[in-house]
Amino acid sequence: EGSRVGFESFDLVLDTRLLADREKVEACGLLEEGAELLVLRTPPFQILTASDDRFARIFDGITGDCTHTFHGHRNAVRAAVFSPCGGYVATASDDFSAKLFDAKSSRHL
Repeated sequence: EGSRVGFESFDLVLDTRLLADREKVEACGLLEEGAELLVLRTPPFQILTASDDRFARIFDGITGDCTHTFHGHRNAVRAAVFSPCGGYVATASDDFSAKLFDAKSSRHL
């Protein structure tokens, strides 16, 4: 059985071994220093992170590449979420602000 993320489930296999939740993130190379939150969106397979470094990022869940970085907070980003349609990313920070971004262009709205 895969890991539950919202109403989706997914499995990640390394060689022939089914990976546990934390191993899945590490195997994709997505466990970044200071990461506070990981949100999975399928399809497409994307992982959204909120981090102590003041940025939220979207990673391609297949390649592990960072595809978008969301700038604008002055302190750690503690929460990040995709909108239901997947077109927007909302973030909240220790700088007492919430921001809305276009998920495709990374532009602050």
